[in-house]
Amino acid sequence: MFSDQVWPQSPTCTPGATPIIMNLPSFRAKTGPGEPELKTFVISKQDSSRSPFLRGILIRSLIEAGMAFEEAYELASQVRDEIADEDEITSIQLRRKVSALLAKEQHPDIQAQYESPIAAPGKIKVTSLSGTTSAFSRGRHQRYLQSSGVSADEAENITLQIFNQLLAAGISSLSTCQLGYLT
Repeated sequence: MFSDQVWPQSPTCTPGATPIIMNLPSFRAKTGPGEPELKTFVISKQDSSRSPFLRGILIRSLIEAGMAFEEAYELASQVRDEIADEDEITSIQLRRKVSALLAKEQHPDIQAQYESPIAAPGKIKVTSLSGTTSAFSRGRHQRYLQSSGVSADEAENITLQIFNQLLAAGISSLSTCQLGYLT
């Protein structure tokens, strides 16, 4: 273990002291029992961020595209094994690799769904009477509706309808009074 490299054993080392970082290994896929796990990093084109390749995230993406868990697990494991020797891969290269494997294994519907861009839900800012601004919270809105006697199912449905209408109308901010009138 590398804990001795981070916190050298010394009689002068006191609790709360700043750790001394020494030669820590970078981590990638395990190559054998007892060897350190080294990771391949995925570079995002959007913000140039680096994050480790996580098979579970790919599995979830494949399941959301319509693939059964067992098949998604196998394909994600295959991708992990294929990129294990690479230090970095771009998110575009990773998507192309997954798409190629989906095409090879003859999953055209899943491939089409996987390749289609998914837009994140928009953020709607709500300004209170005091001038405080916060993001629209569907959970909070549902709780407000429930506190006024609306059932949980109805509150969820009403909140979802309001949220979707605001997004469809392109509204990115509104006041609590306007939100109250919509409700």
